Amino acid sequence: VAIVPLLGSKEILLVQQYRHGSRQTILNLPMGVIDNNEKPINSARRELLEETGYQARNIFSLGTFQNNPAFLRLTCHLFLARNLVRKTNRRIDVNENTKTISLPLEKVIRKIFSGEIQDMTTVIGVLETDLIIKKLVTSAKRNQNRLVKSV
Repeated sequence: VAIVPLLGSKEILLVQQYRHGSRQTILNLPMGVIDNNEKPINSARRELLEETGYQARNIFSLGTFQNNPAFLRLTCHLFLARNLVRKTNRRIDVNENTKTISLPLEKVIRKIFSGEIQDMTTVIGVLETDLIIKKLVTSAKRNQNRLVKSV
């Protein structure tokens, strides 16, 4: 499960951590494993709190995808978390050396297109969130124009 934590309207919380597979310190979305018999949305809420210390008043499914179905049986459930409230300090595992970083959405997108962020779960989540925000802004502008014309 992976979560796009949106602070305000245009800031994203990312986790900076060393990943053994790539032998690099990377930026990625908060993510983790779904525990036995746990619903994906409950896992998303738990992972968000553990990795960032925030709870989401609103959490929405962005869908599911498979990272590499040719080699892996792994389905990722992706969520958008909004209206975040700081609840506690992070509850990370003893072996995890992580740091939570808040960055403007546009800066995260630049990091994706420059190749600095390459984790595909993060790329999909951030770009999908950007599309949703742009769609909402466009829709709000259209509704505002309709109101102005009707007055």
